[in-house]
Amino acid sequence: MKYWSTKIVQMSMLYLGLKYLRNQNLIKGKLHPILKHKSHSALDNSRIPTRLRLITGTYVLQTKRIQFYRQETDPTCLLCGLQEETLEHFVMQCEKLQSVRTVILKEVNDIWQNEMNNTTRFHDLNITTQMQMLLDSAKLINLNKYNSASAARLENHSRNLFFELHIKRNVLLDEKTLRHSVEDKLAWRGGGVGRPLTLGHKAPACLQIPSEHTFRFYRTYTFITI
Repeated sequence: MKYWSTKIVQMSMLYLGLKYLRNQNLIKGKLHPILKHKSHSALDNSRIPTRLRLITGTYVLQTKRIQFYRQETDPTCLLCGLQEETLEHFVMQCEKLQSVRTVILKEVNDIWQNEMNNTTRFHDLNITTQMQMLLDSAKLINLNKYNSASAARLENHSRNLFFELHIKRNVLLDEKTLRHSVEDKLAWRGGGVGRPLTLGHKAPACLQIPSEHTFRFYRTYTFITI
């Protein structure tokens, strides 16, 4: 049995998608440290799968979609259109998701500096260290009785960050898809196939661009059904 435990650890080093996972903690019959921190509610539990998909490389970002879908050839982020949508871009760089990061990363920095007594701000760390801290801090923090409570709070903030980024990304992508669908329909008149709308013609109600109120409802519905 020890042979296979050792073999799994050795093989895990070969997978790029597992680069942030501390493979020394892959021990048969024992929970990995990222699963040991207690959840306080059903909502906390619902945040765990997103984090696990990110750290195991199974969360499908645009750079991964092009590997599986023949019609997908562009790895560029569909939200900002500025860079390839890598894991690092999604978690730390995409400007469309910055509103989600700002508040949560401030809490992370407070724990990192004030509770763990680090002189360097979290925001000043290189992106690899930031990602490691958020995805699997066990590689960087030696847990003991003095920092276990801080590590648990850091873990909760990390789970919350990944979950909120996931929700925000899905909402923005759904809104973008809906807008494109409506705009495509608006390019054609209701009863005349192949006849584009011209100035002076009002689009049928079913083809008009939804109001902001409609999008607010759509966002709420999306959040509930994810």
